[in-house]
Amino acid sequence: MPALQAFNLPFLFTDATHMFRYLDGAMGDRLAEKLKGAGYVVLGWYNGGARSFYCTKPIARREDLAGQRIRVQQVDSHIEMVKLLGGTPVVVPYKDVLDGFRNNTIDCAEGNLVSYESTGHYKLAKYMLLDQHMISPEALVVSTKLWGQLSAEDQQAFLKAGKNSAILMRGLWEKRVQSARAALAKEGVQFVAVSDFSPYVRRMAPLYKKHTDNPDVRGDLLTIISNQ
Repeated sequence: MPALQAFNLPFLFTDATHMFRYLDGAMGDRLAEKLKGAGYVVLGWYNGGARSFYCTKPIARREDLAGQRIRVQQVDSHIEMVKLLGGTPVVVPYKDVLDGFRNNTIDCAEGNLVSYESTGHYKLAKYMLLDQHMISPEALVVSTKLWGQLSAEDQQAFLKAGKNSAILMRGLWEKRVQSARAALAKEGVQFVAVSDFSPYVRRMAPLYKKHTDNPDVRGDLLTIISNQ
C-alpha cells in the first residue's frame, strides 16, 4: 500500500513524537481509512522502533558511511537509502548478520536499539550512529469482517482498549529502549548522536520524489517533508 510505504521512508521523522504528531491526527485518520479499504480497522498506532546504523569501525557522520558494505533487508527503500548515502547495500538474512560480521562480508548493519542488544550484534559492531533513519509505525488492527459482526457497543469498547493499549505500548517501548542503551553502554558500545539531519534528508530527495509523484500520498508526504 503506497500510503504505508510512504510512512516508512528514511529520515522522514526526527523522533517518535514527531511521527505520532501526524498519526494521532487527521493524517492518521486518513491512513486508517485506506487500511479499512484494504480490510482492516485500526485500533491504535504503535511505535515500531527507530533504526540506526552500527558498524565494526567508528562512524561519526554521514560521510563515514560512504563505501561501507551495509546489511539491509530486501526492501527497495532500504536499498535505495544506502546507495544514496554512498554505501553498498548487501542483502543478508537477519539470522546471518553475525556471521556477516565474522566473515568480513559486511561492515555495518542497521536496526533498533532493542534488537541490536538482544541479538548480540553489538559484540562485533560496537559503533552506533544514532541517526534514527527509519522511525516506523505499527498498527493494531482487526479485520473488517470480524468488526462487522460486533455490536456498536463492542466496537466502542475495542476502540477505547486499542487507544489505551497504544499509549501503554509507547511508554513501555521507550523504557525498553532506554534500558537497552544503558546495557549497551556498559558493554562498551560507542554512540554518536546526529544533531543535524539536513545532509541526510537532502540525500533522500530522489527517493522522496518517487513517492510524491503518487497523487495518493503526495499531499500528506509533502506536509511532513516541508516540516522536517
